[in-house]
Amino acid sequence: MHRQSYHFFQDANQLMCIIAYLTLFLSFVTLGFTTQQQKPLHHHHNSAATMSKSLNVFKQPLALHSTQPMTGFLRNGYCEVPASDYGNHAVAAEVTEEFLDFSAKQGNDLRPIPGMKGGCKWCLCVTR
Repeated sequence: MHRQSYHFFQDANQLMCIIAYLTLFLSFVTLGFTTQQQKPLHHHHNSAATMSKSLNVFKQPLALHSTQPMTGFLRNGYCEVPASDYGNHAVAAEVTEEFLDFSAKQGNDLRPIPGMKGGCKWCLCVTR
């Protein structure tokens, strides 16, 4: 009797990429929950006109993620997802040198962005 096998991923690199993104997402959801429990978010440096109206998974206003370098699909510092963002830049991450190397090898070199290096906070595209 012959067993049929199903392959959901093209190769091990694709599987590792998916695992890495899921790990990043879950770590930031956990970090966001811990931060939400410890203290309220304050945006002293932003006026009401520039604050994001988007909500996180806890139905709270998004926190400003980074302005150095300026991140987000709208380049406003928030990992919000407007209707025009087909890539869904919703994953708030702190990138490592290893991640930047991996991303460049996948055809998405982030290093030309002024100030981008390991340790920077960046909104990642969910679909990559």
